[in-house]
Amino acid sequence: MSNQLNIETNGELIGTITFNEPDDTLAGGRTGSGFRLLLPTSVNLNRPGNSSLEVFLQDVRIVFKVSNLEFGFAHCANLQTPMGRNMPILFSWDWMLPMLGLYEKLRSGKPPKFDALLYGNLHYRVPKTDFRDECLSTPYPFNSNGEIKYSRDTWTSTLRKLNILDSVLVEIPFPSDPPSDWDEICECLRDAREALDKGGSSGWKGCAMAVRSAFEKWSKKEKENQGPGWPSKIDIKEFHKRTKQERTDAIRWHVYQLAHYFAHNNAKECNREDAILVLTVLSALLDVRKP
Repeated sequence: MSNQLNIETNGELIGTITFNEPDDTLAGGRTGSGFRLLLPTSVNLNRPGNSSLEVFLQDVRIVFKVSNLEFGFAHCANLQTPMGRNMPILFSWDWMLPMLGLYEKLRSGKPPKFDALLYGNLHYRVPKTDFRDECLSTPYPFNSNGEIKYSRDTWTSTLRKLNILDSVLVEIPFPSDPPSDWDEICECLRDAREALDKGGSSGWKGCAMAVRSAFEKWSKKEKENQGPGWPSKIDIKEFHKRTKQERTDAIRWHVYQLAHYFAHNNAKECNREDAILVLTVLSALLDVRKP
């Protein structure tokens, strides 16, 4: 699989940049905020017209978009005219983990595909003469667009190799314009997130208190319907006697039942948000259990 972007100026095709499908995975590594991918490309640059002038490219970057949202850019500082064809070059592309979470939601299990916008400056290398030293011409900006695709196996194998898939990205929904009767619940959600960001014993306790408050307000608005099999009469005093372990086990049982429902019903019954829910809760419960 290859994906080609053209380098053109003044209507003349100067060269091409082809993004190649690797045999195994994309190269890269983890960073403090996410990870970096190194994209293998083949670059071909032509001498303009019949001239002997060499081409020199600077500040070459490719902006990646999905659904009109930008997902960063890959860059390569300088590209000179190669002596041969298909010169191998690596473009560096930095990702942050929240950006990956949004992209994976948009990708929704399909092969990765990006709208690519190519930008850069083109110079001509003017040779040395008796009257002047070698120099570069003034820059000629160029741009073009195309599409970059990779196979699903390459993408998922790359993320697995970088240990990115082992991180569960929890997306906290903050409705932009919630109904007025949900304002208090959304405010509790914001308080929980802010307390979590503060961290420490007081921050984490504040997060739990805000979550509890959100559930209480939600319960008053929409009473829980536990369905058949749940006691019709509940002794609240007995409920309050339950230990932390017993309450954690109750969560585990209910999430198990939810996963059981997905496993035995039509695949359309389970969407990405459902999968994140059961996987996130399972990961959290295992972390608390510390097996």
